Amino acid sequence: SSQSLSIRVPSSSQIGGSFSPASLPAPYGETILTLTTSTATPPGVYPVVVQGNGVDLITIELTVYQTYTISGRIQDQFAQNIAGVEITYHSANGQNSGQVTTSPNGTYSLQNLPGSIYTLTPQKNGYVFLPANNQVDITFGNASNINFTAYPQPTLTIDHNGVGSPGSTFQISGEDFPLNQNAQLYINAVHHPTDLLRTDHLGEVSFNLNTAEAEPGYYMVTVASYPTQASVWFRLDEDGQVWQDNPPNVIIRPE
Repeated sequence: SSQSLSIRVPSSSQIGGSFSPASLPAPYGETILTLTTSTATPPGVYPVVVQGNGVDLITIELTVYQTYTISGRIQDQFAQNIAGVEITYHSANGQNSGQVTTSPNGTYSLQNLPGSIYTLTPQKNGYVFLPANNQVDITFGNASNINFTAYPQPTLTIDHNGVGSPGSTFQISGEDFPLNQNAQLYINAVHHPTDLLRTDHLGEVSFNLNTAEAEPGYYMVTVASYPTQASVWFRLDEDGQVWQDNPPNVIIRPE
């Protein structure tokens, strides 16, 4: 027979429901039940009984979670807001994940999250973040001021078009490094300790590199200032010959 649909819920649950359509014709039909919970509904598992013509047909167990919010801001080392940063999140139990993007004022807010431990990871092309990710525990309450600092990917440049004979001195300069930090020098991935390499108050660095009696060939120079690094390469040639045209393209990978 045709069925007029309704639900029966515990009196203290403040759970509501609606059917679309609210009745089914004989001999069968389809409907969509939408359940809503009030913010005052205590967390728990509630039996929602679907009725047809006042007769119980099926029981649905509805779990209501207490939800919380994680919020924070992303700025650079000059306290400038960074918009458009994608922040991905996932819970320790693997049941909740998603992403948000920082607003023009650099803020973000993750709302209506069930209590758990969440891992947050910011990402944006051309930036390195500190911390790289953050674990936040909202098992029992909201978490605010979960902030990240964004560092632009720095660059290195070299004089002499990157070509000279063994014994040449190259001037190397860099910009967009972290401010006022000691920097580490690597040549062909080998660490070369130095007490003189340090970024200034603008995040710039400059130094001279003497190749002494180095063998001819290609060399990679890397300057690392936590949490960023940048590389540039040069070529030593017995005759110090430069290319007649542009040097060949070399891709510098972070690793």
